[in-house]
Amino acid sequence: MSLNVQILCLLFSFLFGVLLFFIYKFHYYSFFVKRGRWKFFFQFIVTFLASFLYFFVLNVLNHGVLHYYFLLFIACGFLLSYHFTLGRRK
Repeated sequence: MSLNVQILCLLFSFLFGVLLFFIYKFHYYSFFVKRGRWKFFFQFIVTFLASFLYFFVLNVLNHGVLHYYFLLFIACGFLLSYHFTLGRRK
């Protein structure tokens, strides 16, 4: 895998972590407040669609090769988004 493809995949993974944070923040009420059978179904569908989207784009970018540092960049994007939105609330 060339350096350009790796940098593009890392950038995509980071931005996907940011997007994932805002998706979960937007659907916070459905994920954590609501009760019932629909809660589990809705969580499953959102998680399935998010992972399908990630692997589909990763397949387009680098033929579906997944490295552990891509997952670390997703986590970094998620946590940085959490940190910056937490700072806005105060």
